[in-house]
Amino acid sequence: MSDKDKGKAIQRAEDYQLQVPTQNQFTPLQQTQFPPLPYKTAVTNPAASSYNDYTIRFTEHLILTSCKPPPPTNIISSIVQKSFGNHQFATDDLRKSQKFYELILVDTQSVSITHTYDKHHSSQILYSKCIFRKIITAQEWKNPFEERKFSITFTPQTFNYNDYKTAWYRAFLLMPNIHSWFFNFHEQCPNTFPVWFYHWWTMFGGLTMLFPVEAQDGWLYWNQTATNIELYMRDVQFFKQFNVAWIFGWEYRLQHFLPHPYPLSLVRIYKVKWWSEFKTRLCGKENVAYFCKTGKRKFTLHNVHLFEQTKVAPATPAQKETKKEHSSSSATKPKNKGLSQKERDLLEYLKDDPGMKQIVLQKILDKQTNSDEDTVSSAASSSPPKPEDFQESQDPYDL
Repeated sequence: MSDKDKGKAIQRAEDYQLQVPTQNQFTPLQQTQFPPLPYKTAVTNPAASSYNDYTIRFTEHLILTSCKPPPPTNIISSIVQKSFGNHQFATDDLRKSQKFYELILVDTQSVSITHTYDKHHSSQILYSKCIFRKIITAQEWKNPFEERKFSITFTPQTFNYNDYKTAWYRAFLLMPNIHSWFFNFHEQCPNTFPVWFYHWWTMFGGLTMLFPVEAQDGWLYWNQTATNIELYMRDVQFFKQFNVAWIFGWEYRLQHFLPHPYPLSLVRIYKVKWWSEFKTRLCGKENVAYFCKTGKRKFTLHNVHLFEQTKVAPATPAQKETKKEHSSSSATKPKNKGLSQKERDLLEYLKDDPGMKQIVLQKILDKQTNSDEDTVSSAASSSPPKPEDFQESQDPYDL
């Protein structure tokens, strides 16, 4: 176990009620509640910055400054503090903090959020996971000017549809540079998104250009085949349909944004990267082609581990002898001890694909045989990875 606390549960509305002052609804949060955040030294040459395999997704212009290169050291933190106060964005209502917007998404059950905190610093979030469950449209909201109440006591107590849309742009603006988000769609998330969400995607969404070869083949097939989907919607729908995860982070920079002779601007850099532990078979050409033809996925988050080849350590002479004796004594026993409900459901799902059904059945039988005959093989069985095995200590997407 590392020094990171991996046991945090999904955020509930009640978790936010303890984090806001209630004695004076017009008093902004104090500095002691949100201590100063560390920022990188101002960088005017993007190539000189360490991206840690991140790719810039979007650059947002925030403020034109009077700074000229080279800017003073630590000037970014000063500019942010004077411009935004205790927030990471400009607002005309100081009560509408990042927590306010995060609660909107949680309370409307639009997302499931899990924060993992530093075990030794309980207020320090190390990284976060967010699963998208639904993106509410204006039609579903009915009256966009309607004020809805939070299910808990919070200040402000109400929010409207404009707040909801804004929440998607501000809820994820946690600590720059030192924090990352794990993003993915829930498999039951509706396929229909409001048009503003496609704009959100250009800033926070994953990038197909970062796909490894197998995923790239699946994307190319999808892009050529899914001609009934608008071009600007195809990458979003690809990520959604095949549960493709990605990592998101952001930071401030000072750089030339406006043309010469304007001085430096404070900008927000939105950056993403590929999650190297993703099972690319989920969005490979075979799975995409099967989906395009049948409307179903051959490989899912729940069965993909059955198709992975496992490496078994060579058995020692003693283990071989034990295995031989055990095989001899159990030769008359049936190999199939019975299927679990999950395995029966999986076989039922594949009833229209006899070939794949036979492959899955053989995998299940092989797994049972390995479990009965060889404990070494059992230890190496294709079970889902543990949270601590994931890249950058990100939790798996438990859907």
